[in-house]
Amino acid sequence: MNRIEGSARYSIMIRENETIIDELIKEAQQNQRTFEAVQMLNLAHSFAVVTDNFQSILSVLNPAFIGRTPSYRNAESIRTLSQNSLREIVITVNVSGDENDRIQRAFTESLNSRGFRTSDSAVGQYTLYVSFVLENIESASSRFQYVRYVLNYSLRNSIGVELFSSSENGREGHLNVSEARNRAIQIVERSIGTTGFAESFEAFLEGM
Repeated sequence: MNRIEGSARYSIMIRENETIIDELIKEAQQNQRTFEAVQMLNLAHSFAVVTDNFQSILSVLNPAFIGRTPSYRNAESIRTLSQNSLREIVITVNVSGDENDRIQRAFTESLNSRGFRTSDSAVGQYTLYVSFVLENIESASSRFQYVRYVLNYSLRNSIGVELFSSSENGREGHLNVSEARNRAIQIVERSIGTTGFAESFEAFLEGM
């Protein structure tokens, strides 16, 4: 394949990809503040990475194309659009069985730290439904007191379709039940912020 044929072929592939990217961006703009928009922009970014590479090759084959700016600018611009789109999403946090608002606060801070806006009333497209159960365990030991905790969470859209869900459970003990309960809540708070929920939610976002 000579330079002229190569230039023609890469020019066609670039134009075709630009059309796809532009359509994905347009569709994302029509579905603002949704995870669907983020998925479209992530797909557009994948196409843009490939197209940017095509553009580099074309510039070598035909210097006349050096400095040509695609309609979408570049892959990094698409990545920025995706990140900004993610920050526009509002997630309502709905917790049942909370303990002095500690679970609600932990989820809110975890989501905020990842760029999401949160609300305690249904104002957005998505709701994170959380159920927290903390109960004392009858123990034959007179020295230690134990509690069991169960944390369930489910992210759903405005029509109730579940997008992401998981659950965690465990037990904690101490010399007195009050401290055992406090320790269990601390474990759950850490999970929400950095380990269990945090890691699962990050995997959900990366999979989009």
